[in-house]
Amino acid sequence: MFVKGGYLGVDFFFIVSGFFLMLHYQKRRTIVFEESKKEKIAIVKETMNYMSDRIKRLYEPYIISILMFVALLFYENSFSFSWLVKHIWSTKWQYLLVHYLGADVPFEFRSIWFISSLILISYFIYFLLCYNETLFIGLAPVSSLLLYIWIFVTYKTLSMQMYWTGLFHGSVLRGFADMTVGVLAAWIACVYKTKSLDKTKIYIIKFCCMAMIAYIMVGVQPWSEEDFFIIPLMFLVIVLSYLRPFNFPESIKRLLIYSGSLSYWIFLQHLLVSRCFVLWRPHLKAYIALPLFLSITYLLAILSDKLYKSRKLRQEVA
Repeated sequence: MFVKGGYLGVDFFFIVSGFFLMLHYQKRRTIVFEESKKEKIAIVKETMNYMSDRIKRLYEPYIISILMFVALLFYENSFSFSWLVKHIWSTKWQYLLVHYLGADVPFEFRSIWFISSLILISYFIYFLLCYNETLFIGLAPVSSLLLYIWIFVTYKTLSMQMYWTGLFHGSVLRGFADMTVGVLAAWIACVYKTKSLDKTKIYIIKFCCMAMIAYIMVGVQPWSEEDFFIIPLMFLVIVLSYLRPFNFPESIKRLLIYSGSLSYWIFLQHLLVSRCFVLWRPHLKAYIALPLFLSITYLLAILSDKLYKSRKLRQEVA
């Protein structure tokens, strides 16, 4: 809405999700498979447990946010119950997080395809890692590169998530390519974690990569071939940030950690806030709208998180 290349932020979150998936797998690997010798039942059970925990964590905030969004649409349509019934029926699959079922699966909560694709791809990648980690890591760079080449040749942009490719939804292919990059990034970061690296050089490379990412997202023609330059830059920033994090003051660290804990709510609520701006402040100047948009989204995420946690706490006490 305010940043031309804002849609590329999805790729960053896919890559980060793949990164943390791999870290989680590496922690669980020794615990789960040391005694079972990677029996098939242990692989399936571990994968199902991982996905069950992930769905529990993601689904309830998603439903809360989507109902808030539908309430806003209900207001836009003059509180018409006939519209509401038709709308809920026509977009029923978005409530089950299965936007990738086919070519014409309608949904109104835009950009939320990210979450449904994330859950599906996470299950697939986690299972493959459990089944044969060495093979998957060996094929990861090849599979990602081939997918990016195919997307580049076919669509000329990374933003191809709404296209039906004949076998898979575009969102699944884009997400799989990005998350595989994240898995590879985590594997490389863990390999080099114990090695002695020049901190100054790492900071310089990381800063340059971040500056180039900002330039691509702000100054480059959106939905074009330039999209693809951002993937290796994101890869480098994530790996280098893991190897040598920025040495922020303690207060800034706490703020960043807290903001990170709100990231899912921020992602969900920014769609609602965007819709409100389009509805009530469509002509607001960007230099006013952007800080206002970020502030409202952040505050709404804090409020949503606190209300959600307090409700969960009351349920546990009860």
